[in-house]
Amino acid sequence: FPEVDHRADTHTIRKAYLAKQKVVHPDVAGVEAQEMSMLLNSAFDVLRDPEKRSVYDASLNNDNQEHFEEHEDTGPTWAWMPKDTRKPVYQGRPRSRSLWDRVPEKNRGEKWEQQRFLFVDELRCILCWNCIECAPKSFCMDADHLRARVYAQWGNCEDDLTWAVKSCPVDCISWVSREELQVLEHVTADHFHTYSPAIRRFRASELPHLAEKFVEKRRHKAELAKQRRELASKHLSVTNEQFHEQLRNAMKKLPPNLRAAGGWS
Repeated sequence: FPEVDHRADTHTIRKAYLAKQKVVHPDVAGVEAQEMSMLLNSAFDVLRDPEKRSVYDASLNNDNQEHFEEHEDTGPTWAWMPKDTRKPVYQGRPRSRSLWDRVPEKNRGEKWEQQRFLFVDELRCILCWNCIECAPKSFCMDADHLRARVYAQWGNCEDDLTWAVKSCPVDCISWVSREELQVLEHVTADHFHTYSPAIRRFRASELPHLAEKFVEKRRHKAELAKQRRELASKHLSVTNEQFHEQLRNAMKKLPPNLRAAGGWS
């Protein structure tokens, strides 16, 4: 029932089901709509039963999670999104821009070969501006939080970036992997969004701990998704993808007037 939210209650689903059956029931539309009517019966049978509905919802959530995980890119370059002031949502990519693939050969070095990136622990930054003076095409001073930040990875040559790291008087700039970078940037952005300036600062040792907890939470969710997938495979006769394919094929067999009457045109 495409027009019904997947979180809808049984009453809403039943109402939508009856409306569709009035259009495609064989007694009304003839044998050419019989397959569609049977598929609607199968869908309603799952959605009205609490236990089957629970398994179906778990399978649906897992399908979405699998799609994201399968297409998550972990290379040295990634799609960049403009700064967003809303609560940060983890997208599986760093928040800074990557210019790794645009670095001229003469400006590359060991860190470039290792695909390492720079992260500033903004909560330790003391606003010295040294990193920005060393590598202005990579570092900036965030206007909202008044902290140094890497806005463009590899905007400068490796020598300049190395000097920027060494110039920090509080050692708050580190070389990290792509996977570490996206977690650290997300956790930092979430902390800035959640807490007011008056209570924003925490001990330097806490940021790695927060990042570790975030990664562990994602691993736990992945394990739960695996369990849901196994449960769904035991209790659902066909996968969501298979059912949707059956539904699409049945729609194609319907005459244009029935597709329009059922809202499938």
